[in-house]
Amino acid sequence: MNNGESISDFQKRFTHLINHLVDLGRKFEKEELNLKVLQCLDRSWQAKVTAIEESKDLTSLTLATLFGKLREHKQKLHIFEENEQQNKKGKGVSLKALKSTKGKEVCEESSFEDSETENFNLLVKKFRKFLRKKRNSPYKFNKKANKKEEASTSSCNCFECGKPGHIKVECPNLLKKQR
Repeated sequence: MNNGESISDFQKRFTHLINHLVDLGRKFEKEELNLKVLQCLDRSWQAKVTAIEESKDLTSLTLATLFGKLREHKQKLHIFEENEQQNKKGKGVSLKALKSTKGKEVCEESSFEDSETENFNLLVKKFRKFLRKKRNSPYKFNKKANKKEEASTSSCNCFECGKPGHIKVECPNLLKKQR
């Protein structure tokens, strides 16, 4: 395949050559023709050539199917290249929403840095909201509450015997009376 030659041009040229050879008495098998087509492709097609050789039985693959697969691959590559070019162009400048001032619409351009700053501000805002929710969570562990419970049991007086350090349910005098 020549540089800059399309798949359809290559197919026409290849078919023309094969037809002349057939007219001269040369016979070809499908596998032989398919291998010749794949060998004629340049280095940029090497990945596709390998994939076709490994995935398909070259004896059952027709020339039309082979050239169809090559055209399809070329179209996918072309679409991929277009998308890459659009992505490269789109990274530089982004447009903000239209602002209306007294009936007139004004479109402001912002650079990549402005959108990055906006994203950072949004992140900070969400992080603060997360911390606020974390602070008001009912599942948090409070160290002071546990100390208050210990202090309250040691400083309270028993209603049964009047001694400090325990409550009525835990009173030894009451437990002795119940036995």
